Amino acid sequence: MNLNKKNIEQGPGRFLVKAKDLFLTEDFLLKFQDIFKDYQYVRCDEIGSFVDVCSSDTLFGAEKRIIVLMMGDIDKDALSVILEIAERKTDDILILIETDSLLKTKPYTQLKTLCTAIDLKEPTESEKAVWVKKWLTEKGLKYPDEIPGYIVSYSGADLLRLKNEIKKLALLMSYRDDKTVTKELCNEIIGSNRESQPFIFIENFFRKKISDVLNEFRKVDEYSYVKLLHFIIGQIERAYKVAIYKEQGLSADQIGEVLGVPVFIVKNKLFTSISFYGKIKLLQLLDLMNKLDVELRTTKYPKDTVFEAYLLKAYKT
Repeated sequence: MNLNKKNIEQGPGRFLVKAKDLFLTEDFLLKFQDIFKDYQYVRCDEIGSFVDVCSSDTLFGAEKRIIVLMMGDIDKDALSVILEIAERKTDDILILIETDSLLKTKPYTQLKTLCTAIDLKEPTESEKAVWVKKWLTEKGLKYPDEIPGYIVSYSGADLLRLKNEIKKLALLMSYRDDKTVTKELCNEIIGSNRESQPFIFIENFFRKKISDVLNEFRKVDEYSYVKLLHFIIGQIERAYKVAIYKEQGLSADQIGEVLGVPVFIVKNKLFTSISFYGKIKLLQLLDLMNKLDVELRTTKYPKDTVFEAYLLKAYKT
């Protein structure tokens, strides 16, 4: 989107931004702040602080504000509150960042009609390569034309991690006389595409192969922790249903039909899972992971350390 101060001020002053890539979100917000230097910038990470800010005066009287709300796990009631605030007449600019897909309820539909909708779509590999080229140039590095695309394909990362990889590359090359980036150098310095495989993770999780679980976990970037956790919770809930159905005397075929899962998955994966964790222990696991869900949202400690601690607790369950 081409951000223009005059057009924005003449518009509704409400933005609903759909964004999955954290870097693109931060880049968008920085551009907004740069255009509206005369506005007070306030960022809220939860609905309570957003309501408080929108209901209070600015620190300097009549100063206009840009108020940002990072909308993660927002329910219908919270959406209704946000809608009520968005309907108020104000000089403030509201930017609502939809980091998780929200239910298309009536409040959501009404909110969308009030706002300018912006979709910060995940960039293609070609678009990522353009960013990499820009960062390499800014760092004063030389490179053949093929290098930006090679770095993207080799790393397979999101923009934030790619930017960090370029920083690391520039730092290590600052000690070299030759500032030319080669494929060999990329292979040596830049982290390769080693995305975690969630189904490998969950299989090792249920089999209590803790070292393999931790190895897979360490491939996950911090911004995907909640997504991984919700995947784990979903798999535990499914295993618990299998344990219940099996206890009731249903066959593997019947369980597969009820759950909509292939029979060989039921026999070779799910039955194996409940052989390590019975019905009671699965409930304990579920309770443990739900506690981790809360902990990840509130902790002041490093989230990777907290997550690993809970994985170790799960191993001992």
